[in-house]
Amino acid sequence: MRLILPSILSISSILSAQLAWSSHAVIGLKNGSKLSGELSSIDSTGNIKIHSPLSNSALEITHSSILEIAFPEEKVSPQHTSERVHLNNGDSLPCALVSLDKSSMSLSTWYAGDLKIPTSTVSNIEFHTTPDSLIYSGPSDNDIWRVNSNWSVKASSLRCIGKGEIAQNFELPENFTFKSTVTWESSRPLFNIHFCADSNRAHDMVDYYSIEFSSNGIHIIRSSKVQARAQIGEIPLRLRELPSNELDIELHVDRRTQTISVSINGDQYGVFDDTSFRVPSGNSINFESRFQQNTDSLTVANISISQWKGSNLTFGNDLGELDLQQDTLFDTEGLRYTGDVQQLSIAQKKLNFGIKHASHPMLVPLSKIQSLYFARSKSVINKDHSENYSIKLQGGGSLTVESITFTSKQASAVHPILGKISLLPGSLHKITSLLNTDE
Repeated sequence: MRLILPSILSISSILSAQLAWSSHAVIGLKNGSKLSGELSSIDSTGNIKIHSPLSNSALEITHSSILEIAFPEEKVSPQHTSERVHLNNGDSLPCALVSLDKSSMSLSTWYAGDLKIPTSTVSNIEFHTTPDSLIYSGPSDNDIWRVNSNWSVKASSLRCIGKGEIAQNFELPENFTFKSTVTWESSRPLFNIHFCADSNRAHDMVDYYSIEFSSNGIHIIRSSKVQARAQIGEIPLRLRELPSNELDIELHVDRRTQTISVSINGDQYGVFDDTSFRVPSGNSINFESRFQQNTDSLTVANISISQWKGSNLTFGNDLGELDLQQDTLFDTEGLRYTGDVQQLSIAQKKLNFGIKHASHPMLVPLSKIQSLYFARSKSVINKDHSENYSIKLQGGGSLTVESITFTSKQASAVHPILGKISLLPGSLHKITSLLNTDE
């Protein structure tokens, strides 16, 4: 049985090798349809074969019809890493930093082995990305969620049809990280995530934070007894314009400094300040679906809550306050230093950081470093290569590559900065054609 669908642009280079491994996949087609099953092969022209429950024989789908391939089931458990390197093309590499000097840095990764890259290709490095302790990971069969209506609880996800809310109390510390993956089936997405709330019921909440999602944008809300529903931030991300109905959400909530850092789909959208007299002290997290149609659905998966030892101070893509001619170091107390990154010693657990007019470089313990930003004059973006495909990694991280191919044991990709790299097939979460999504 052969399925031929309309196409605008071929993605044969992304799917050019034969797959010997089998994995459950969800194929997103360019006409908006989705097909799931066991992905059995990808031929040299990019056509795929998938064994679907809807057919007795394998379905063959032409490469020109494919928008994305998602692997929702984790075949390899992602490893927490101590650092995250951000390349100047926007890619994010979870890693352990092995060495660093003015010319190059070496990284150790669980998904691509050891990498060595020019320092000039790095935008910034985040430290202390490994959580102190995991508070919650789920959903699981043993979870006890307070279900209002229309929600179902499964071992791998929470799902709501139409309107409804679901909540659970956690032992939330003052400083924690919250992550989840939210997907929806609706032309007009409308849902909220309430956290640090004083009640399990949205109607009864008085003191809480909330992040509200709609097709037109995302709003960060603070409510208290003194001032109800005050907006403390806005993210100009239109859900209806996204290439897929899925968000990977990461919040760093620091009730000590009254700040919330928001990352969505791997992009950091800023740090938002709560200027109220007191921060919310509640422990409830609530997912609220506000869909208007009873046929619309909301699914929440990959929920994790971790105690976090880092500072919320991060500039992400907002470099307005940085001295672009010098390197910038932020420590875990939020203090900023400008100068010159010279050399990092993993053995001594210190960084040599040169300060202007100082006779000797400052020796900074790695435990005290929150982030490093490199001078823009040092950063080089290689424009000789095209970045045609986006790869999302299981557990976080992203790569944009020229092409990707598969063998029976590994995936190989050509990256404009890293060169040819080998990836564990089980480390892939999603492959998307950037050329198709930019149409």
